[in-house]
Amino acid sequence: MPNVTATFPAFFLNQGKDRQAIINGNMQIWQRGTSFTPSEDETYTADRWIIEHIADADSLDVERYECTDAEQAKTGCKTALEITQVSTGSFDYQNRLKTKIPDVAFGAGDVVSLGFWAWRDGISYLNGIQITQHFGTGGSPSAPVVTTLTTADIYLASTPIFFDFTTALPSISGKVLGTNGDDYVEVAIQPRRGRVAGIRITGVQMNIGTQCLPIIHEAPDKVLADCQRFYERIYAHTGLFPISGLSADDTQITAVLTYTAKCRGGVVIRCPEATNFSIVGYNALSNVTGFSQVVRPDNRNTSNIIFTTTPGNLTPERIYMFHCGLGLHYIEIDAEL
Repeated sequence: MPNVTATFPAFFLNQGKDRQAIINGNMQIWQRGTSFTPSEDETYTADRWIIEHIADADSLDVERYECTDAEQAKTGCKTALEITQVSTGSFDYQNRLKTKIPDVAFGAGDVVSLGFWAWRDGISYLNGIQITQHFGTGGSPSAPVVTTLTTADIYLASTPIFFDFTTALPSISGKVLGTNGDDYVEVAIQPRRGRVAGIRITGVQMNIGTQCLPIIHEAPDKVLADCQRFYERIYAHTGLFPISGLSADDTQITAVLTYTAKCRGGVVIRCPEATNFSIVGYNALSNVTGFSQVVRPDNRNTSNIIFTTTPGNLTPERIYMFHCGLGLHYIEIDAEL
C-alpha cells in the first residue's frame, strides 16, 4: 500500500488552518445585521470581520452586498462586504477591515499567502495590507509584530479582480504570551480614504504556503457553526425564551443559559433589550428591570444569568419563565477576542 503522506502534498491532507485560516471569508454569515454605520473605534459587521473606524470626518457605511450573476460566476461567492465612505478631507488612510485568527502561532516562522476578490463602485483604491502578530493581554506579553505585505495603491476595477500576496511571518520563538489566552494573528485590509467609494471584498483566503490555494466555498451551515464559536444570538420562540429560572428572593431570578461551545477566553452575555422582557409564572406578570451575567466561564457552554424585577413581585424559590411579547428580542453570547 502506498505511503499517502509521501504521495500527496501536505496541504491536501491538512484540513485545518494550514488550508484556510479565515472564517467567513466569503462574507456569508451576518448574525449582527446586514447594515452598519460604525461610530466606534472597532465594530464587528459580518461575522469575524471588524471595521476599525478612525476618522471622524468620514461618513462610513458597511453593508452586505449581493453579488450579481456575473460577479458570482467570477468569484464563486454569493455575497460580499461593501464599504462606502465619503471623505471631506485629504487622501489619507483612516479605516481598515480586519479579521482575527485566534492563535498567534499560526504561520509563525513560515511563509503564508493571502488572497481576496475586490472591486468598486466609483473611484477607489486599497492601500496597505498588513498581518499583525498579537501576543495577548495579561502579565507582560511581547509587543505586537507587524508584517506589511504592501503599501502601494491597489487600483480597483468595476469588475472583480483577485489579489494575492505572499510573505514570511516572523518566528515567535522567545516571545512572551499574555496570561489571558487571547493571542491572535490579525489580517488588515485598508481602503484609501477619498471620494465616494463603494468597495466590495469577498473570497478572502489565507493559508500556509508559497501560493494562495483555491478558495473553499463551504456550506452556510458549516460556516455558521464556525462563527457561533465566537458569537451567537438566542431569539425568543413565540414570545417565550427557551429558558426558565429560579427566584432567589422577591426581586431576582437566576437561570442557566446554554449555547454553542465557545473558544478560549470565556464569553460575555448581554441582553440589550432586557427591559422589553417580562417574568411570567404563578399568575404573575412582572417587567424586567435589569440583566446581568454571574460569571464569565472559560471552555464551557453554560453560564448563569440573572433577571431582576421590582421588589415584591416574585415569590422566592419558584420557577418562572421569560416573555418578550411579540417583539423579536434576543440574548447575545460574545466570545470574540
